[in-house]
Amino acid sequence: MAFLMRPGGGFAALRLARAATLSMRTQPLDLESLGPLSAAKYAQATATALLEFARRGAETLVSRVAELTPEEVARHLQGAAGALSLDVTLAAGLHEVLHRAAFPDEVLPEPVHAALLEVSGDGTFRSVRLGDDPLTLQVADRLVTLRLDYKGDRLAVLPGQPPVVVGDLLVMAVPGMRLMLVRQLDWLAVAAEVDPPGTETDLATLIADEF
Repeated sequence: MAFLMRPGGGFAALRLARAATLSMRTQPLDLESLGPLSAAKYAQATATALLEFARRGAETLVSRVAELTPEEVARHLQGAAGALSLDVTLAAGLHEVLHRAAFPDEVLPEPVHAALLEVSGDGTFRSVRLGDDPLTLQVADRLVTLRLDYKGDRLAVLPGQPPVVVGDLLVMAVPGMRLMLVRQLDWLAVAAEVDPPGTETDLATLIADEF
């Protein structure tokens, strides 16, 4: 998702992802709705809206990539890049990211038992065993608490935001960063990516495009 949210080239990666999705569905490309001017809505969107839009697009693309051969994926990505007059190296970079997401080979570290878990902001996963006691995740100067509610659901609580149920996969739009939690029974893997300085997080335009 971080790849799709890069603002460079008028959000070129996000526009390429949308075009590639249409291509994989054998739908025609509306070049006007995919051109650089269409990216204004992304620059004006809230960080939460942009993250949700990128997440939806990433999930759609990954599911498509898993169904196609690498040659077919490359053809769709390169064709979409050509139609949008984008550099083919961007298509190659997106192909690599999608392939890693669709066919992960990362070995997660063995989980630890902890009440406080420090998580780096560079996307590296850490693993922890969940128990009945609350768990606090510390990422930079942010604290996220995981605790059980009265129904037995595990909630992720960030001060100032409503609690969110932790399912198998949760991506949280934490101000200044993106936090990913992957859970299997009592095993939780956590990774975070901290936004670079100057990243806008308080814009108000909603995204209307669909993947």
